[in-house]
Amino acid sequence: MKHIRFSLLLLLLILLTPALHAQDKRSTFEAIATSSTQIHLYWSVRTGLRTSEILRDGVTLKTLLPNATEFVDTDAKPGQIYRYTLVRRREDESKDLSDYTERTFAEFPNKSATFDVVIAQASSGGVAAAIEAGRRGLKVALIEPTSRLGGMPVNGLCASDIRRDENQSGFFVKFRKRVIQLYAEEGIKSDGRKYEPRIAHRAMKSLLYETPNITVFRQTRLVWGKVKTQPVLDHPERKRVVSVEVEELDERGEPTKRRAALKAKFFIDATDCGDLAAWAGAPFRIGREPRSEAEPHNGVIYYDRQNKVPLPGSTGKGDLRLQSYAYLLVVKDYGAGQDKSIAPPPGYKVEDYAEANLPTWKSTWAVTDGAMPGGKYELNQHPKGGDLQEINYRYPTGGYAERKRVEARYRQRVLGYLFYIQTGYGMKSIGLPDDEFRDNGGMPSLLYAREGRRILGEQLPTEADITNATKFTRPESIGLGDYPMDSHAVRRKTDNDPRHMGEGEWWLYAVTPAHSLPFGVMVPRTLDNVFVTTAVSSTHVSYGTYRMEPVRMAFGEAAGVAVSIGVKYGLTGREIPARQVQEALLPRPSNEWGDPEIIVHKFSDLKPDAKFYGAIQLMAARGFLPDGDKFNPDAPTTVGELGRWLTLLAERSGVPKPFHLILPNKENSASITREDFARGLFPFLRTRPLENRRKYLYSDVPPALRAAVEALSQYNIAADLWDEAAPDPITNTIRFRAEAPISHTDAIFSLYLGQIGVGPFFYDHPLDRRTDSLREQDRNFRESNP
Repeated sequence: MKHIRFSLLLLLLILLTPALHAQDKRSTFEAIATSSTQIHLYWSVRTGLRTSEILRDGVTLKTLLPNATEFVDTDAKPGQIYRYTLVRRREDESKDLSDYTERTFAEFPNKSATFDVVIAQASSGGVAAAIEAGRRGLKVALIEPTSRLGGMPVNGLCASDIRRDENQSGFFVKFRKRVIQLYAEEGIKSDGRKYEPRIAHRAMKSLLYETPNITVFRQTRLVWGKVKTQPVLDHPERKRVVSVEVEELDERGEPTKRRAALKAKFFIDATDCGDLAAWAGAPFRIGREPRSEAEPHNGVIYYDRQNKVPLPGSTGKGDLRLQSYAYLLVVKDYGAGQDKSIAPPPGYKVEDYAEANLPTWKSTWAVTDGAMPGGKYELNQHPKGGDLQEINYRYPTGGYAERKRVEARYRQRVLGYLFYIQTGYGMKSIGLPDDEFRDNGGMPSLLYAREGRRILGEQLPTEADITNATKFTRPESIGLGDYPMDSHAVRRKTDNDPRHMGEGEWWLYAVTPAHSLPFGVMVPRTLDNVFVTTAVSSTHVSYGTYRMEPVRMAFGEAAGVAVSIGVKYGLTGREIPARQVQEALLPRPSNEWGDPEIIVHKFSDLKPDAKFYGAIQLMAARGFLPDGDKFNPDAPTTVGELGRWLTLLAERSGVPKPFHLILPNKENSASITREDFARGLFPFLRTRPLENRRKYLYSDVPPALRAAVEALSQYNIAADLWDEAAPDPITNTIRFRAEAPISHTDAIFSLYLGQIGVGPFFYDHPLDRRTDSLREQDRNFRESNP
């Protein structure tokens, strides 16, 4: 019997060995800067060690006892990047190596400093903006009131709010790939959509640190209301920001009384509540608009999620209420038999958390949706759980003291929820993580302010604009969003009706398609040199999808690009062409900074590595679309498609009358030939030939078609563009093949080349600066609700 027991024990140890080694490999080594001269290093306990050693940039700093888990480097220089290595030697003489790169705080300015762009808050959008501006050569200041860089993804929001992988776009893809890479280094396979905060933080920091020209001021915030502006000549209703006043914070988040003025040509407001833009005088909305035809889910509403209809009591009345905030606490399961109990926070009441429809821990959102590597869970339960309605209404505008009061309430709330998990659910093994937020007692630094001010911009999309996104194009699109419009409750749930989750809560999955993101929502109406990436122009309902982190990253990326254009050409925010922002974002051979993952118009069958992808995206956003939902890149272009595209081109060209393609004896569904295409495009190209003409001598073009073909060649539209045919080495001619069909890809790219000569290239065509049809509705709303 003893032999059997021993054999079973040995077998168990053999089976557990891979898991133990995998756990050992996750050293969770982390370096966290805490000042301009100090970096704190943390790592997890490991058994069987002889010594531990800390190296900085390859030079030994300290040899430590094997059971050490912390070290503080107090001899660092301000704003410097250091690579730390943890070397742990085992008793068998083998060793483990773990690396981490960290940067100390930038030295706080002495009275003032000048930059090309100042970015207020290192939220996910702020980080994306800083990287795009910095890599394009701008001198960037990025200020952040905490020590963590990256916003909510590094502060507990551990599940990416994107519905379909094929709709991910831009900076979010960079972030996700870096998460995958960092997990792979720890021996963990990940798809990058769920991540521990320490991994997300390392991903954000590494992307920032490898970008030049960025000065990061951590534990620095805007001084409340201190934004210096000056009026714009000939436009007294408009202003430009000259400088912002900032103040240094200590490790407790309290002002040190050191202040400075940061001056810049442009400012990017990446704050949760739109502080910088609002203090500069930009108009904003807060709360909920009344229900309307364009906003059927706005105002007071009790929403039946299962049947997707409002319930009785849904008056639709507008108000100033805000959806609940929360601290998204991350907790860790330490395993059976472990007791990680905490004391109940002040004011704890079990009835504040108990919910009849959630009888077990496994039924909570944390387990069903918030699980992540490392045996950890994101606490994002609502309408109870970490949410607490009604206490945050004055948070956006009430001052820093009010914000501090509200934040304290939410900390107590989420710790109460953890205590309820340990006692009400009997899960004492669930506790605060020992390897997350190590410099803040296991607590996230940032409150999840889901919605604050919404700064009114050049565009104001409504719920209907999102719902109907597939029915129109956005020529000013700078990215793609794909998450249901969503709101947490604005008032506490006091009944037991299981059909709703509290007044103001809804999740509009069925009526939210993937949608293009409009450039104009970032441009405040009354400010000439400010972009907004978080508190963007929207209604309460449309903000329900614009508030998601992948979207905020997209807005930040576009803002960084726009600022680089504005600085280079001396343009104001509204003068910066959306088209030029798109050209700078989209990949093409001549654009070294193009993002190969950008989507400005979604085709389900067009990948970013497709031929002429950037040009196709630019044209598609302007309505140059094939029949059907797909692009079908190799399909032949039809008579109807070319006729529609040339009519669109006529609207932009100054041709007196819309041009319609007339092809005798051909149905709209018939394929066009190269001859048809040349004859159709020819009238638009005669007025503005390019300087560097490219003349082709084709061997098979009849005299009647020669003028049209030569006009196309002036814009580099030629047969070798379509089929890469080499010239005949003897005659130096190529065949035009007038009867050959022309594919969607080749037709659209040819139109892209041709339209450059149709209208102004740099500045947008008026159709590209289309404002929403709801501007008039917005004006009426403001007049009736002063």
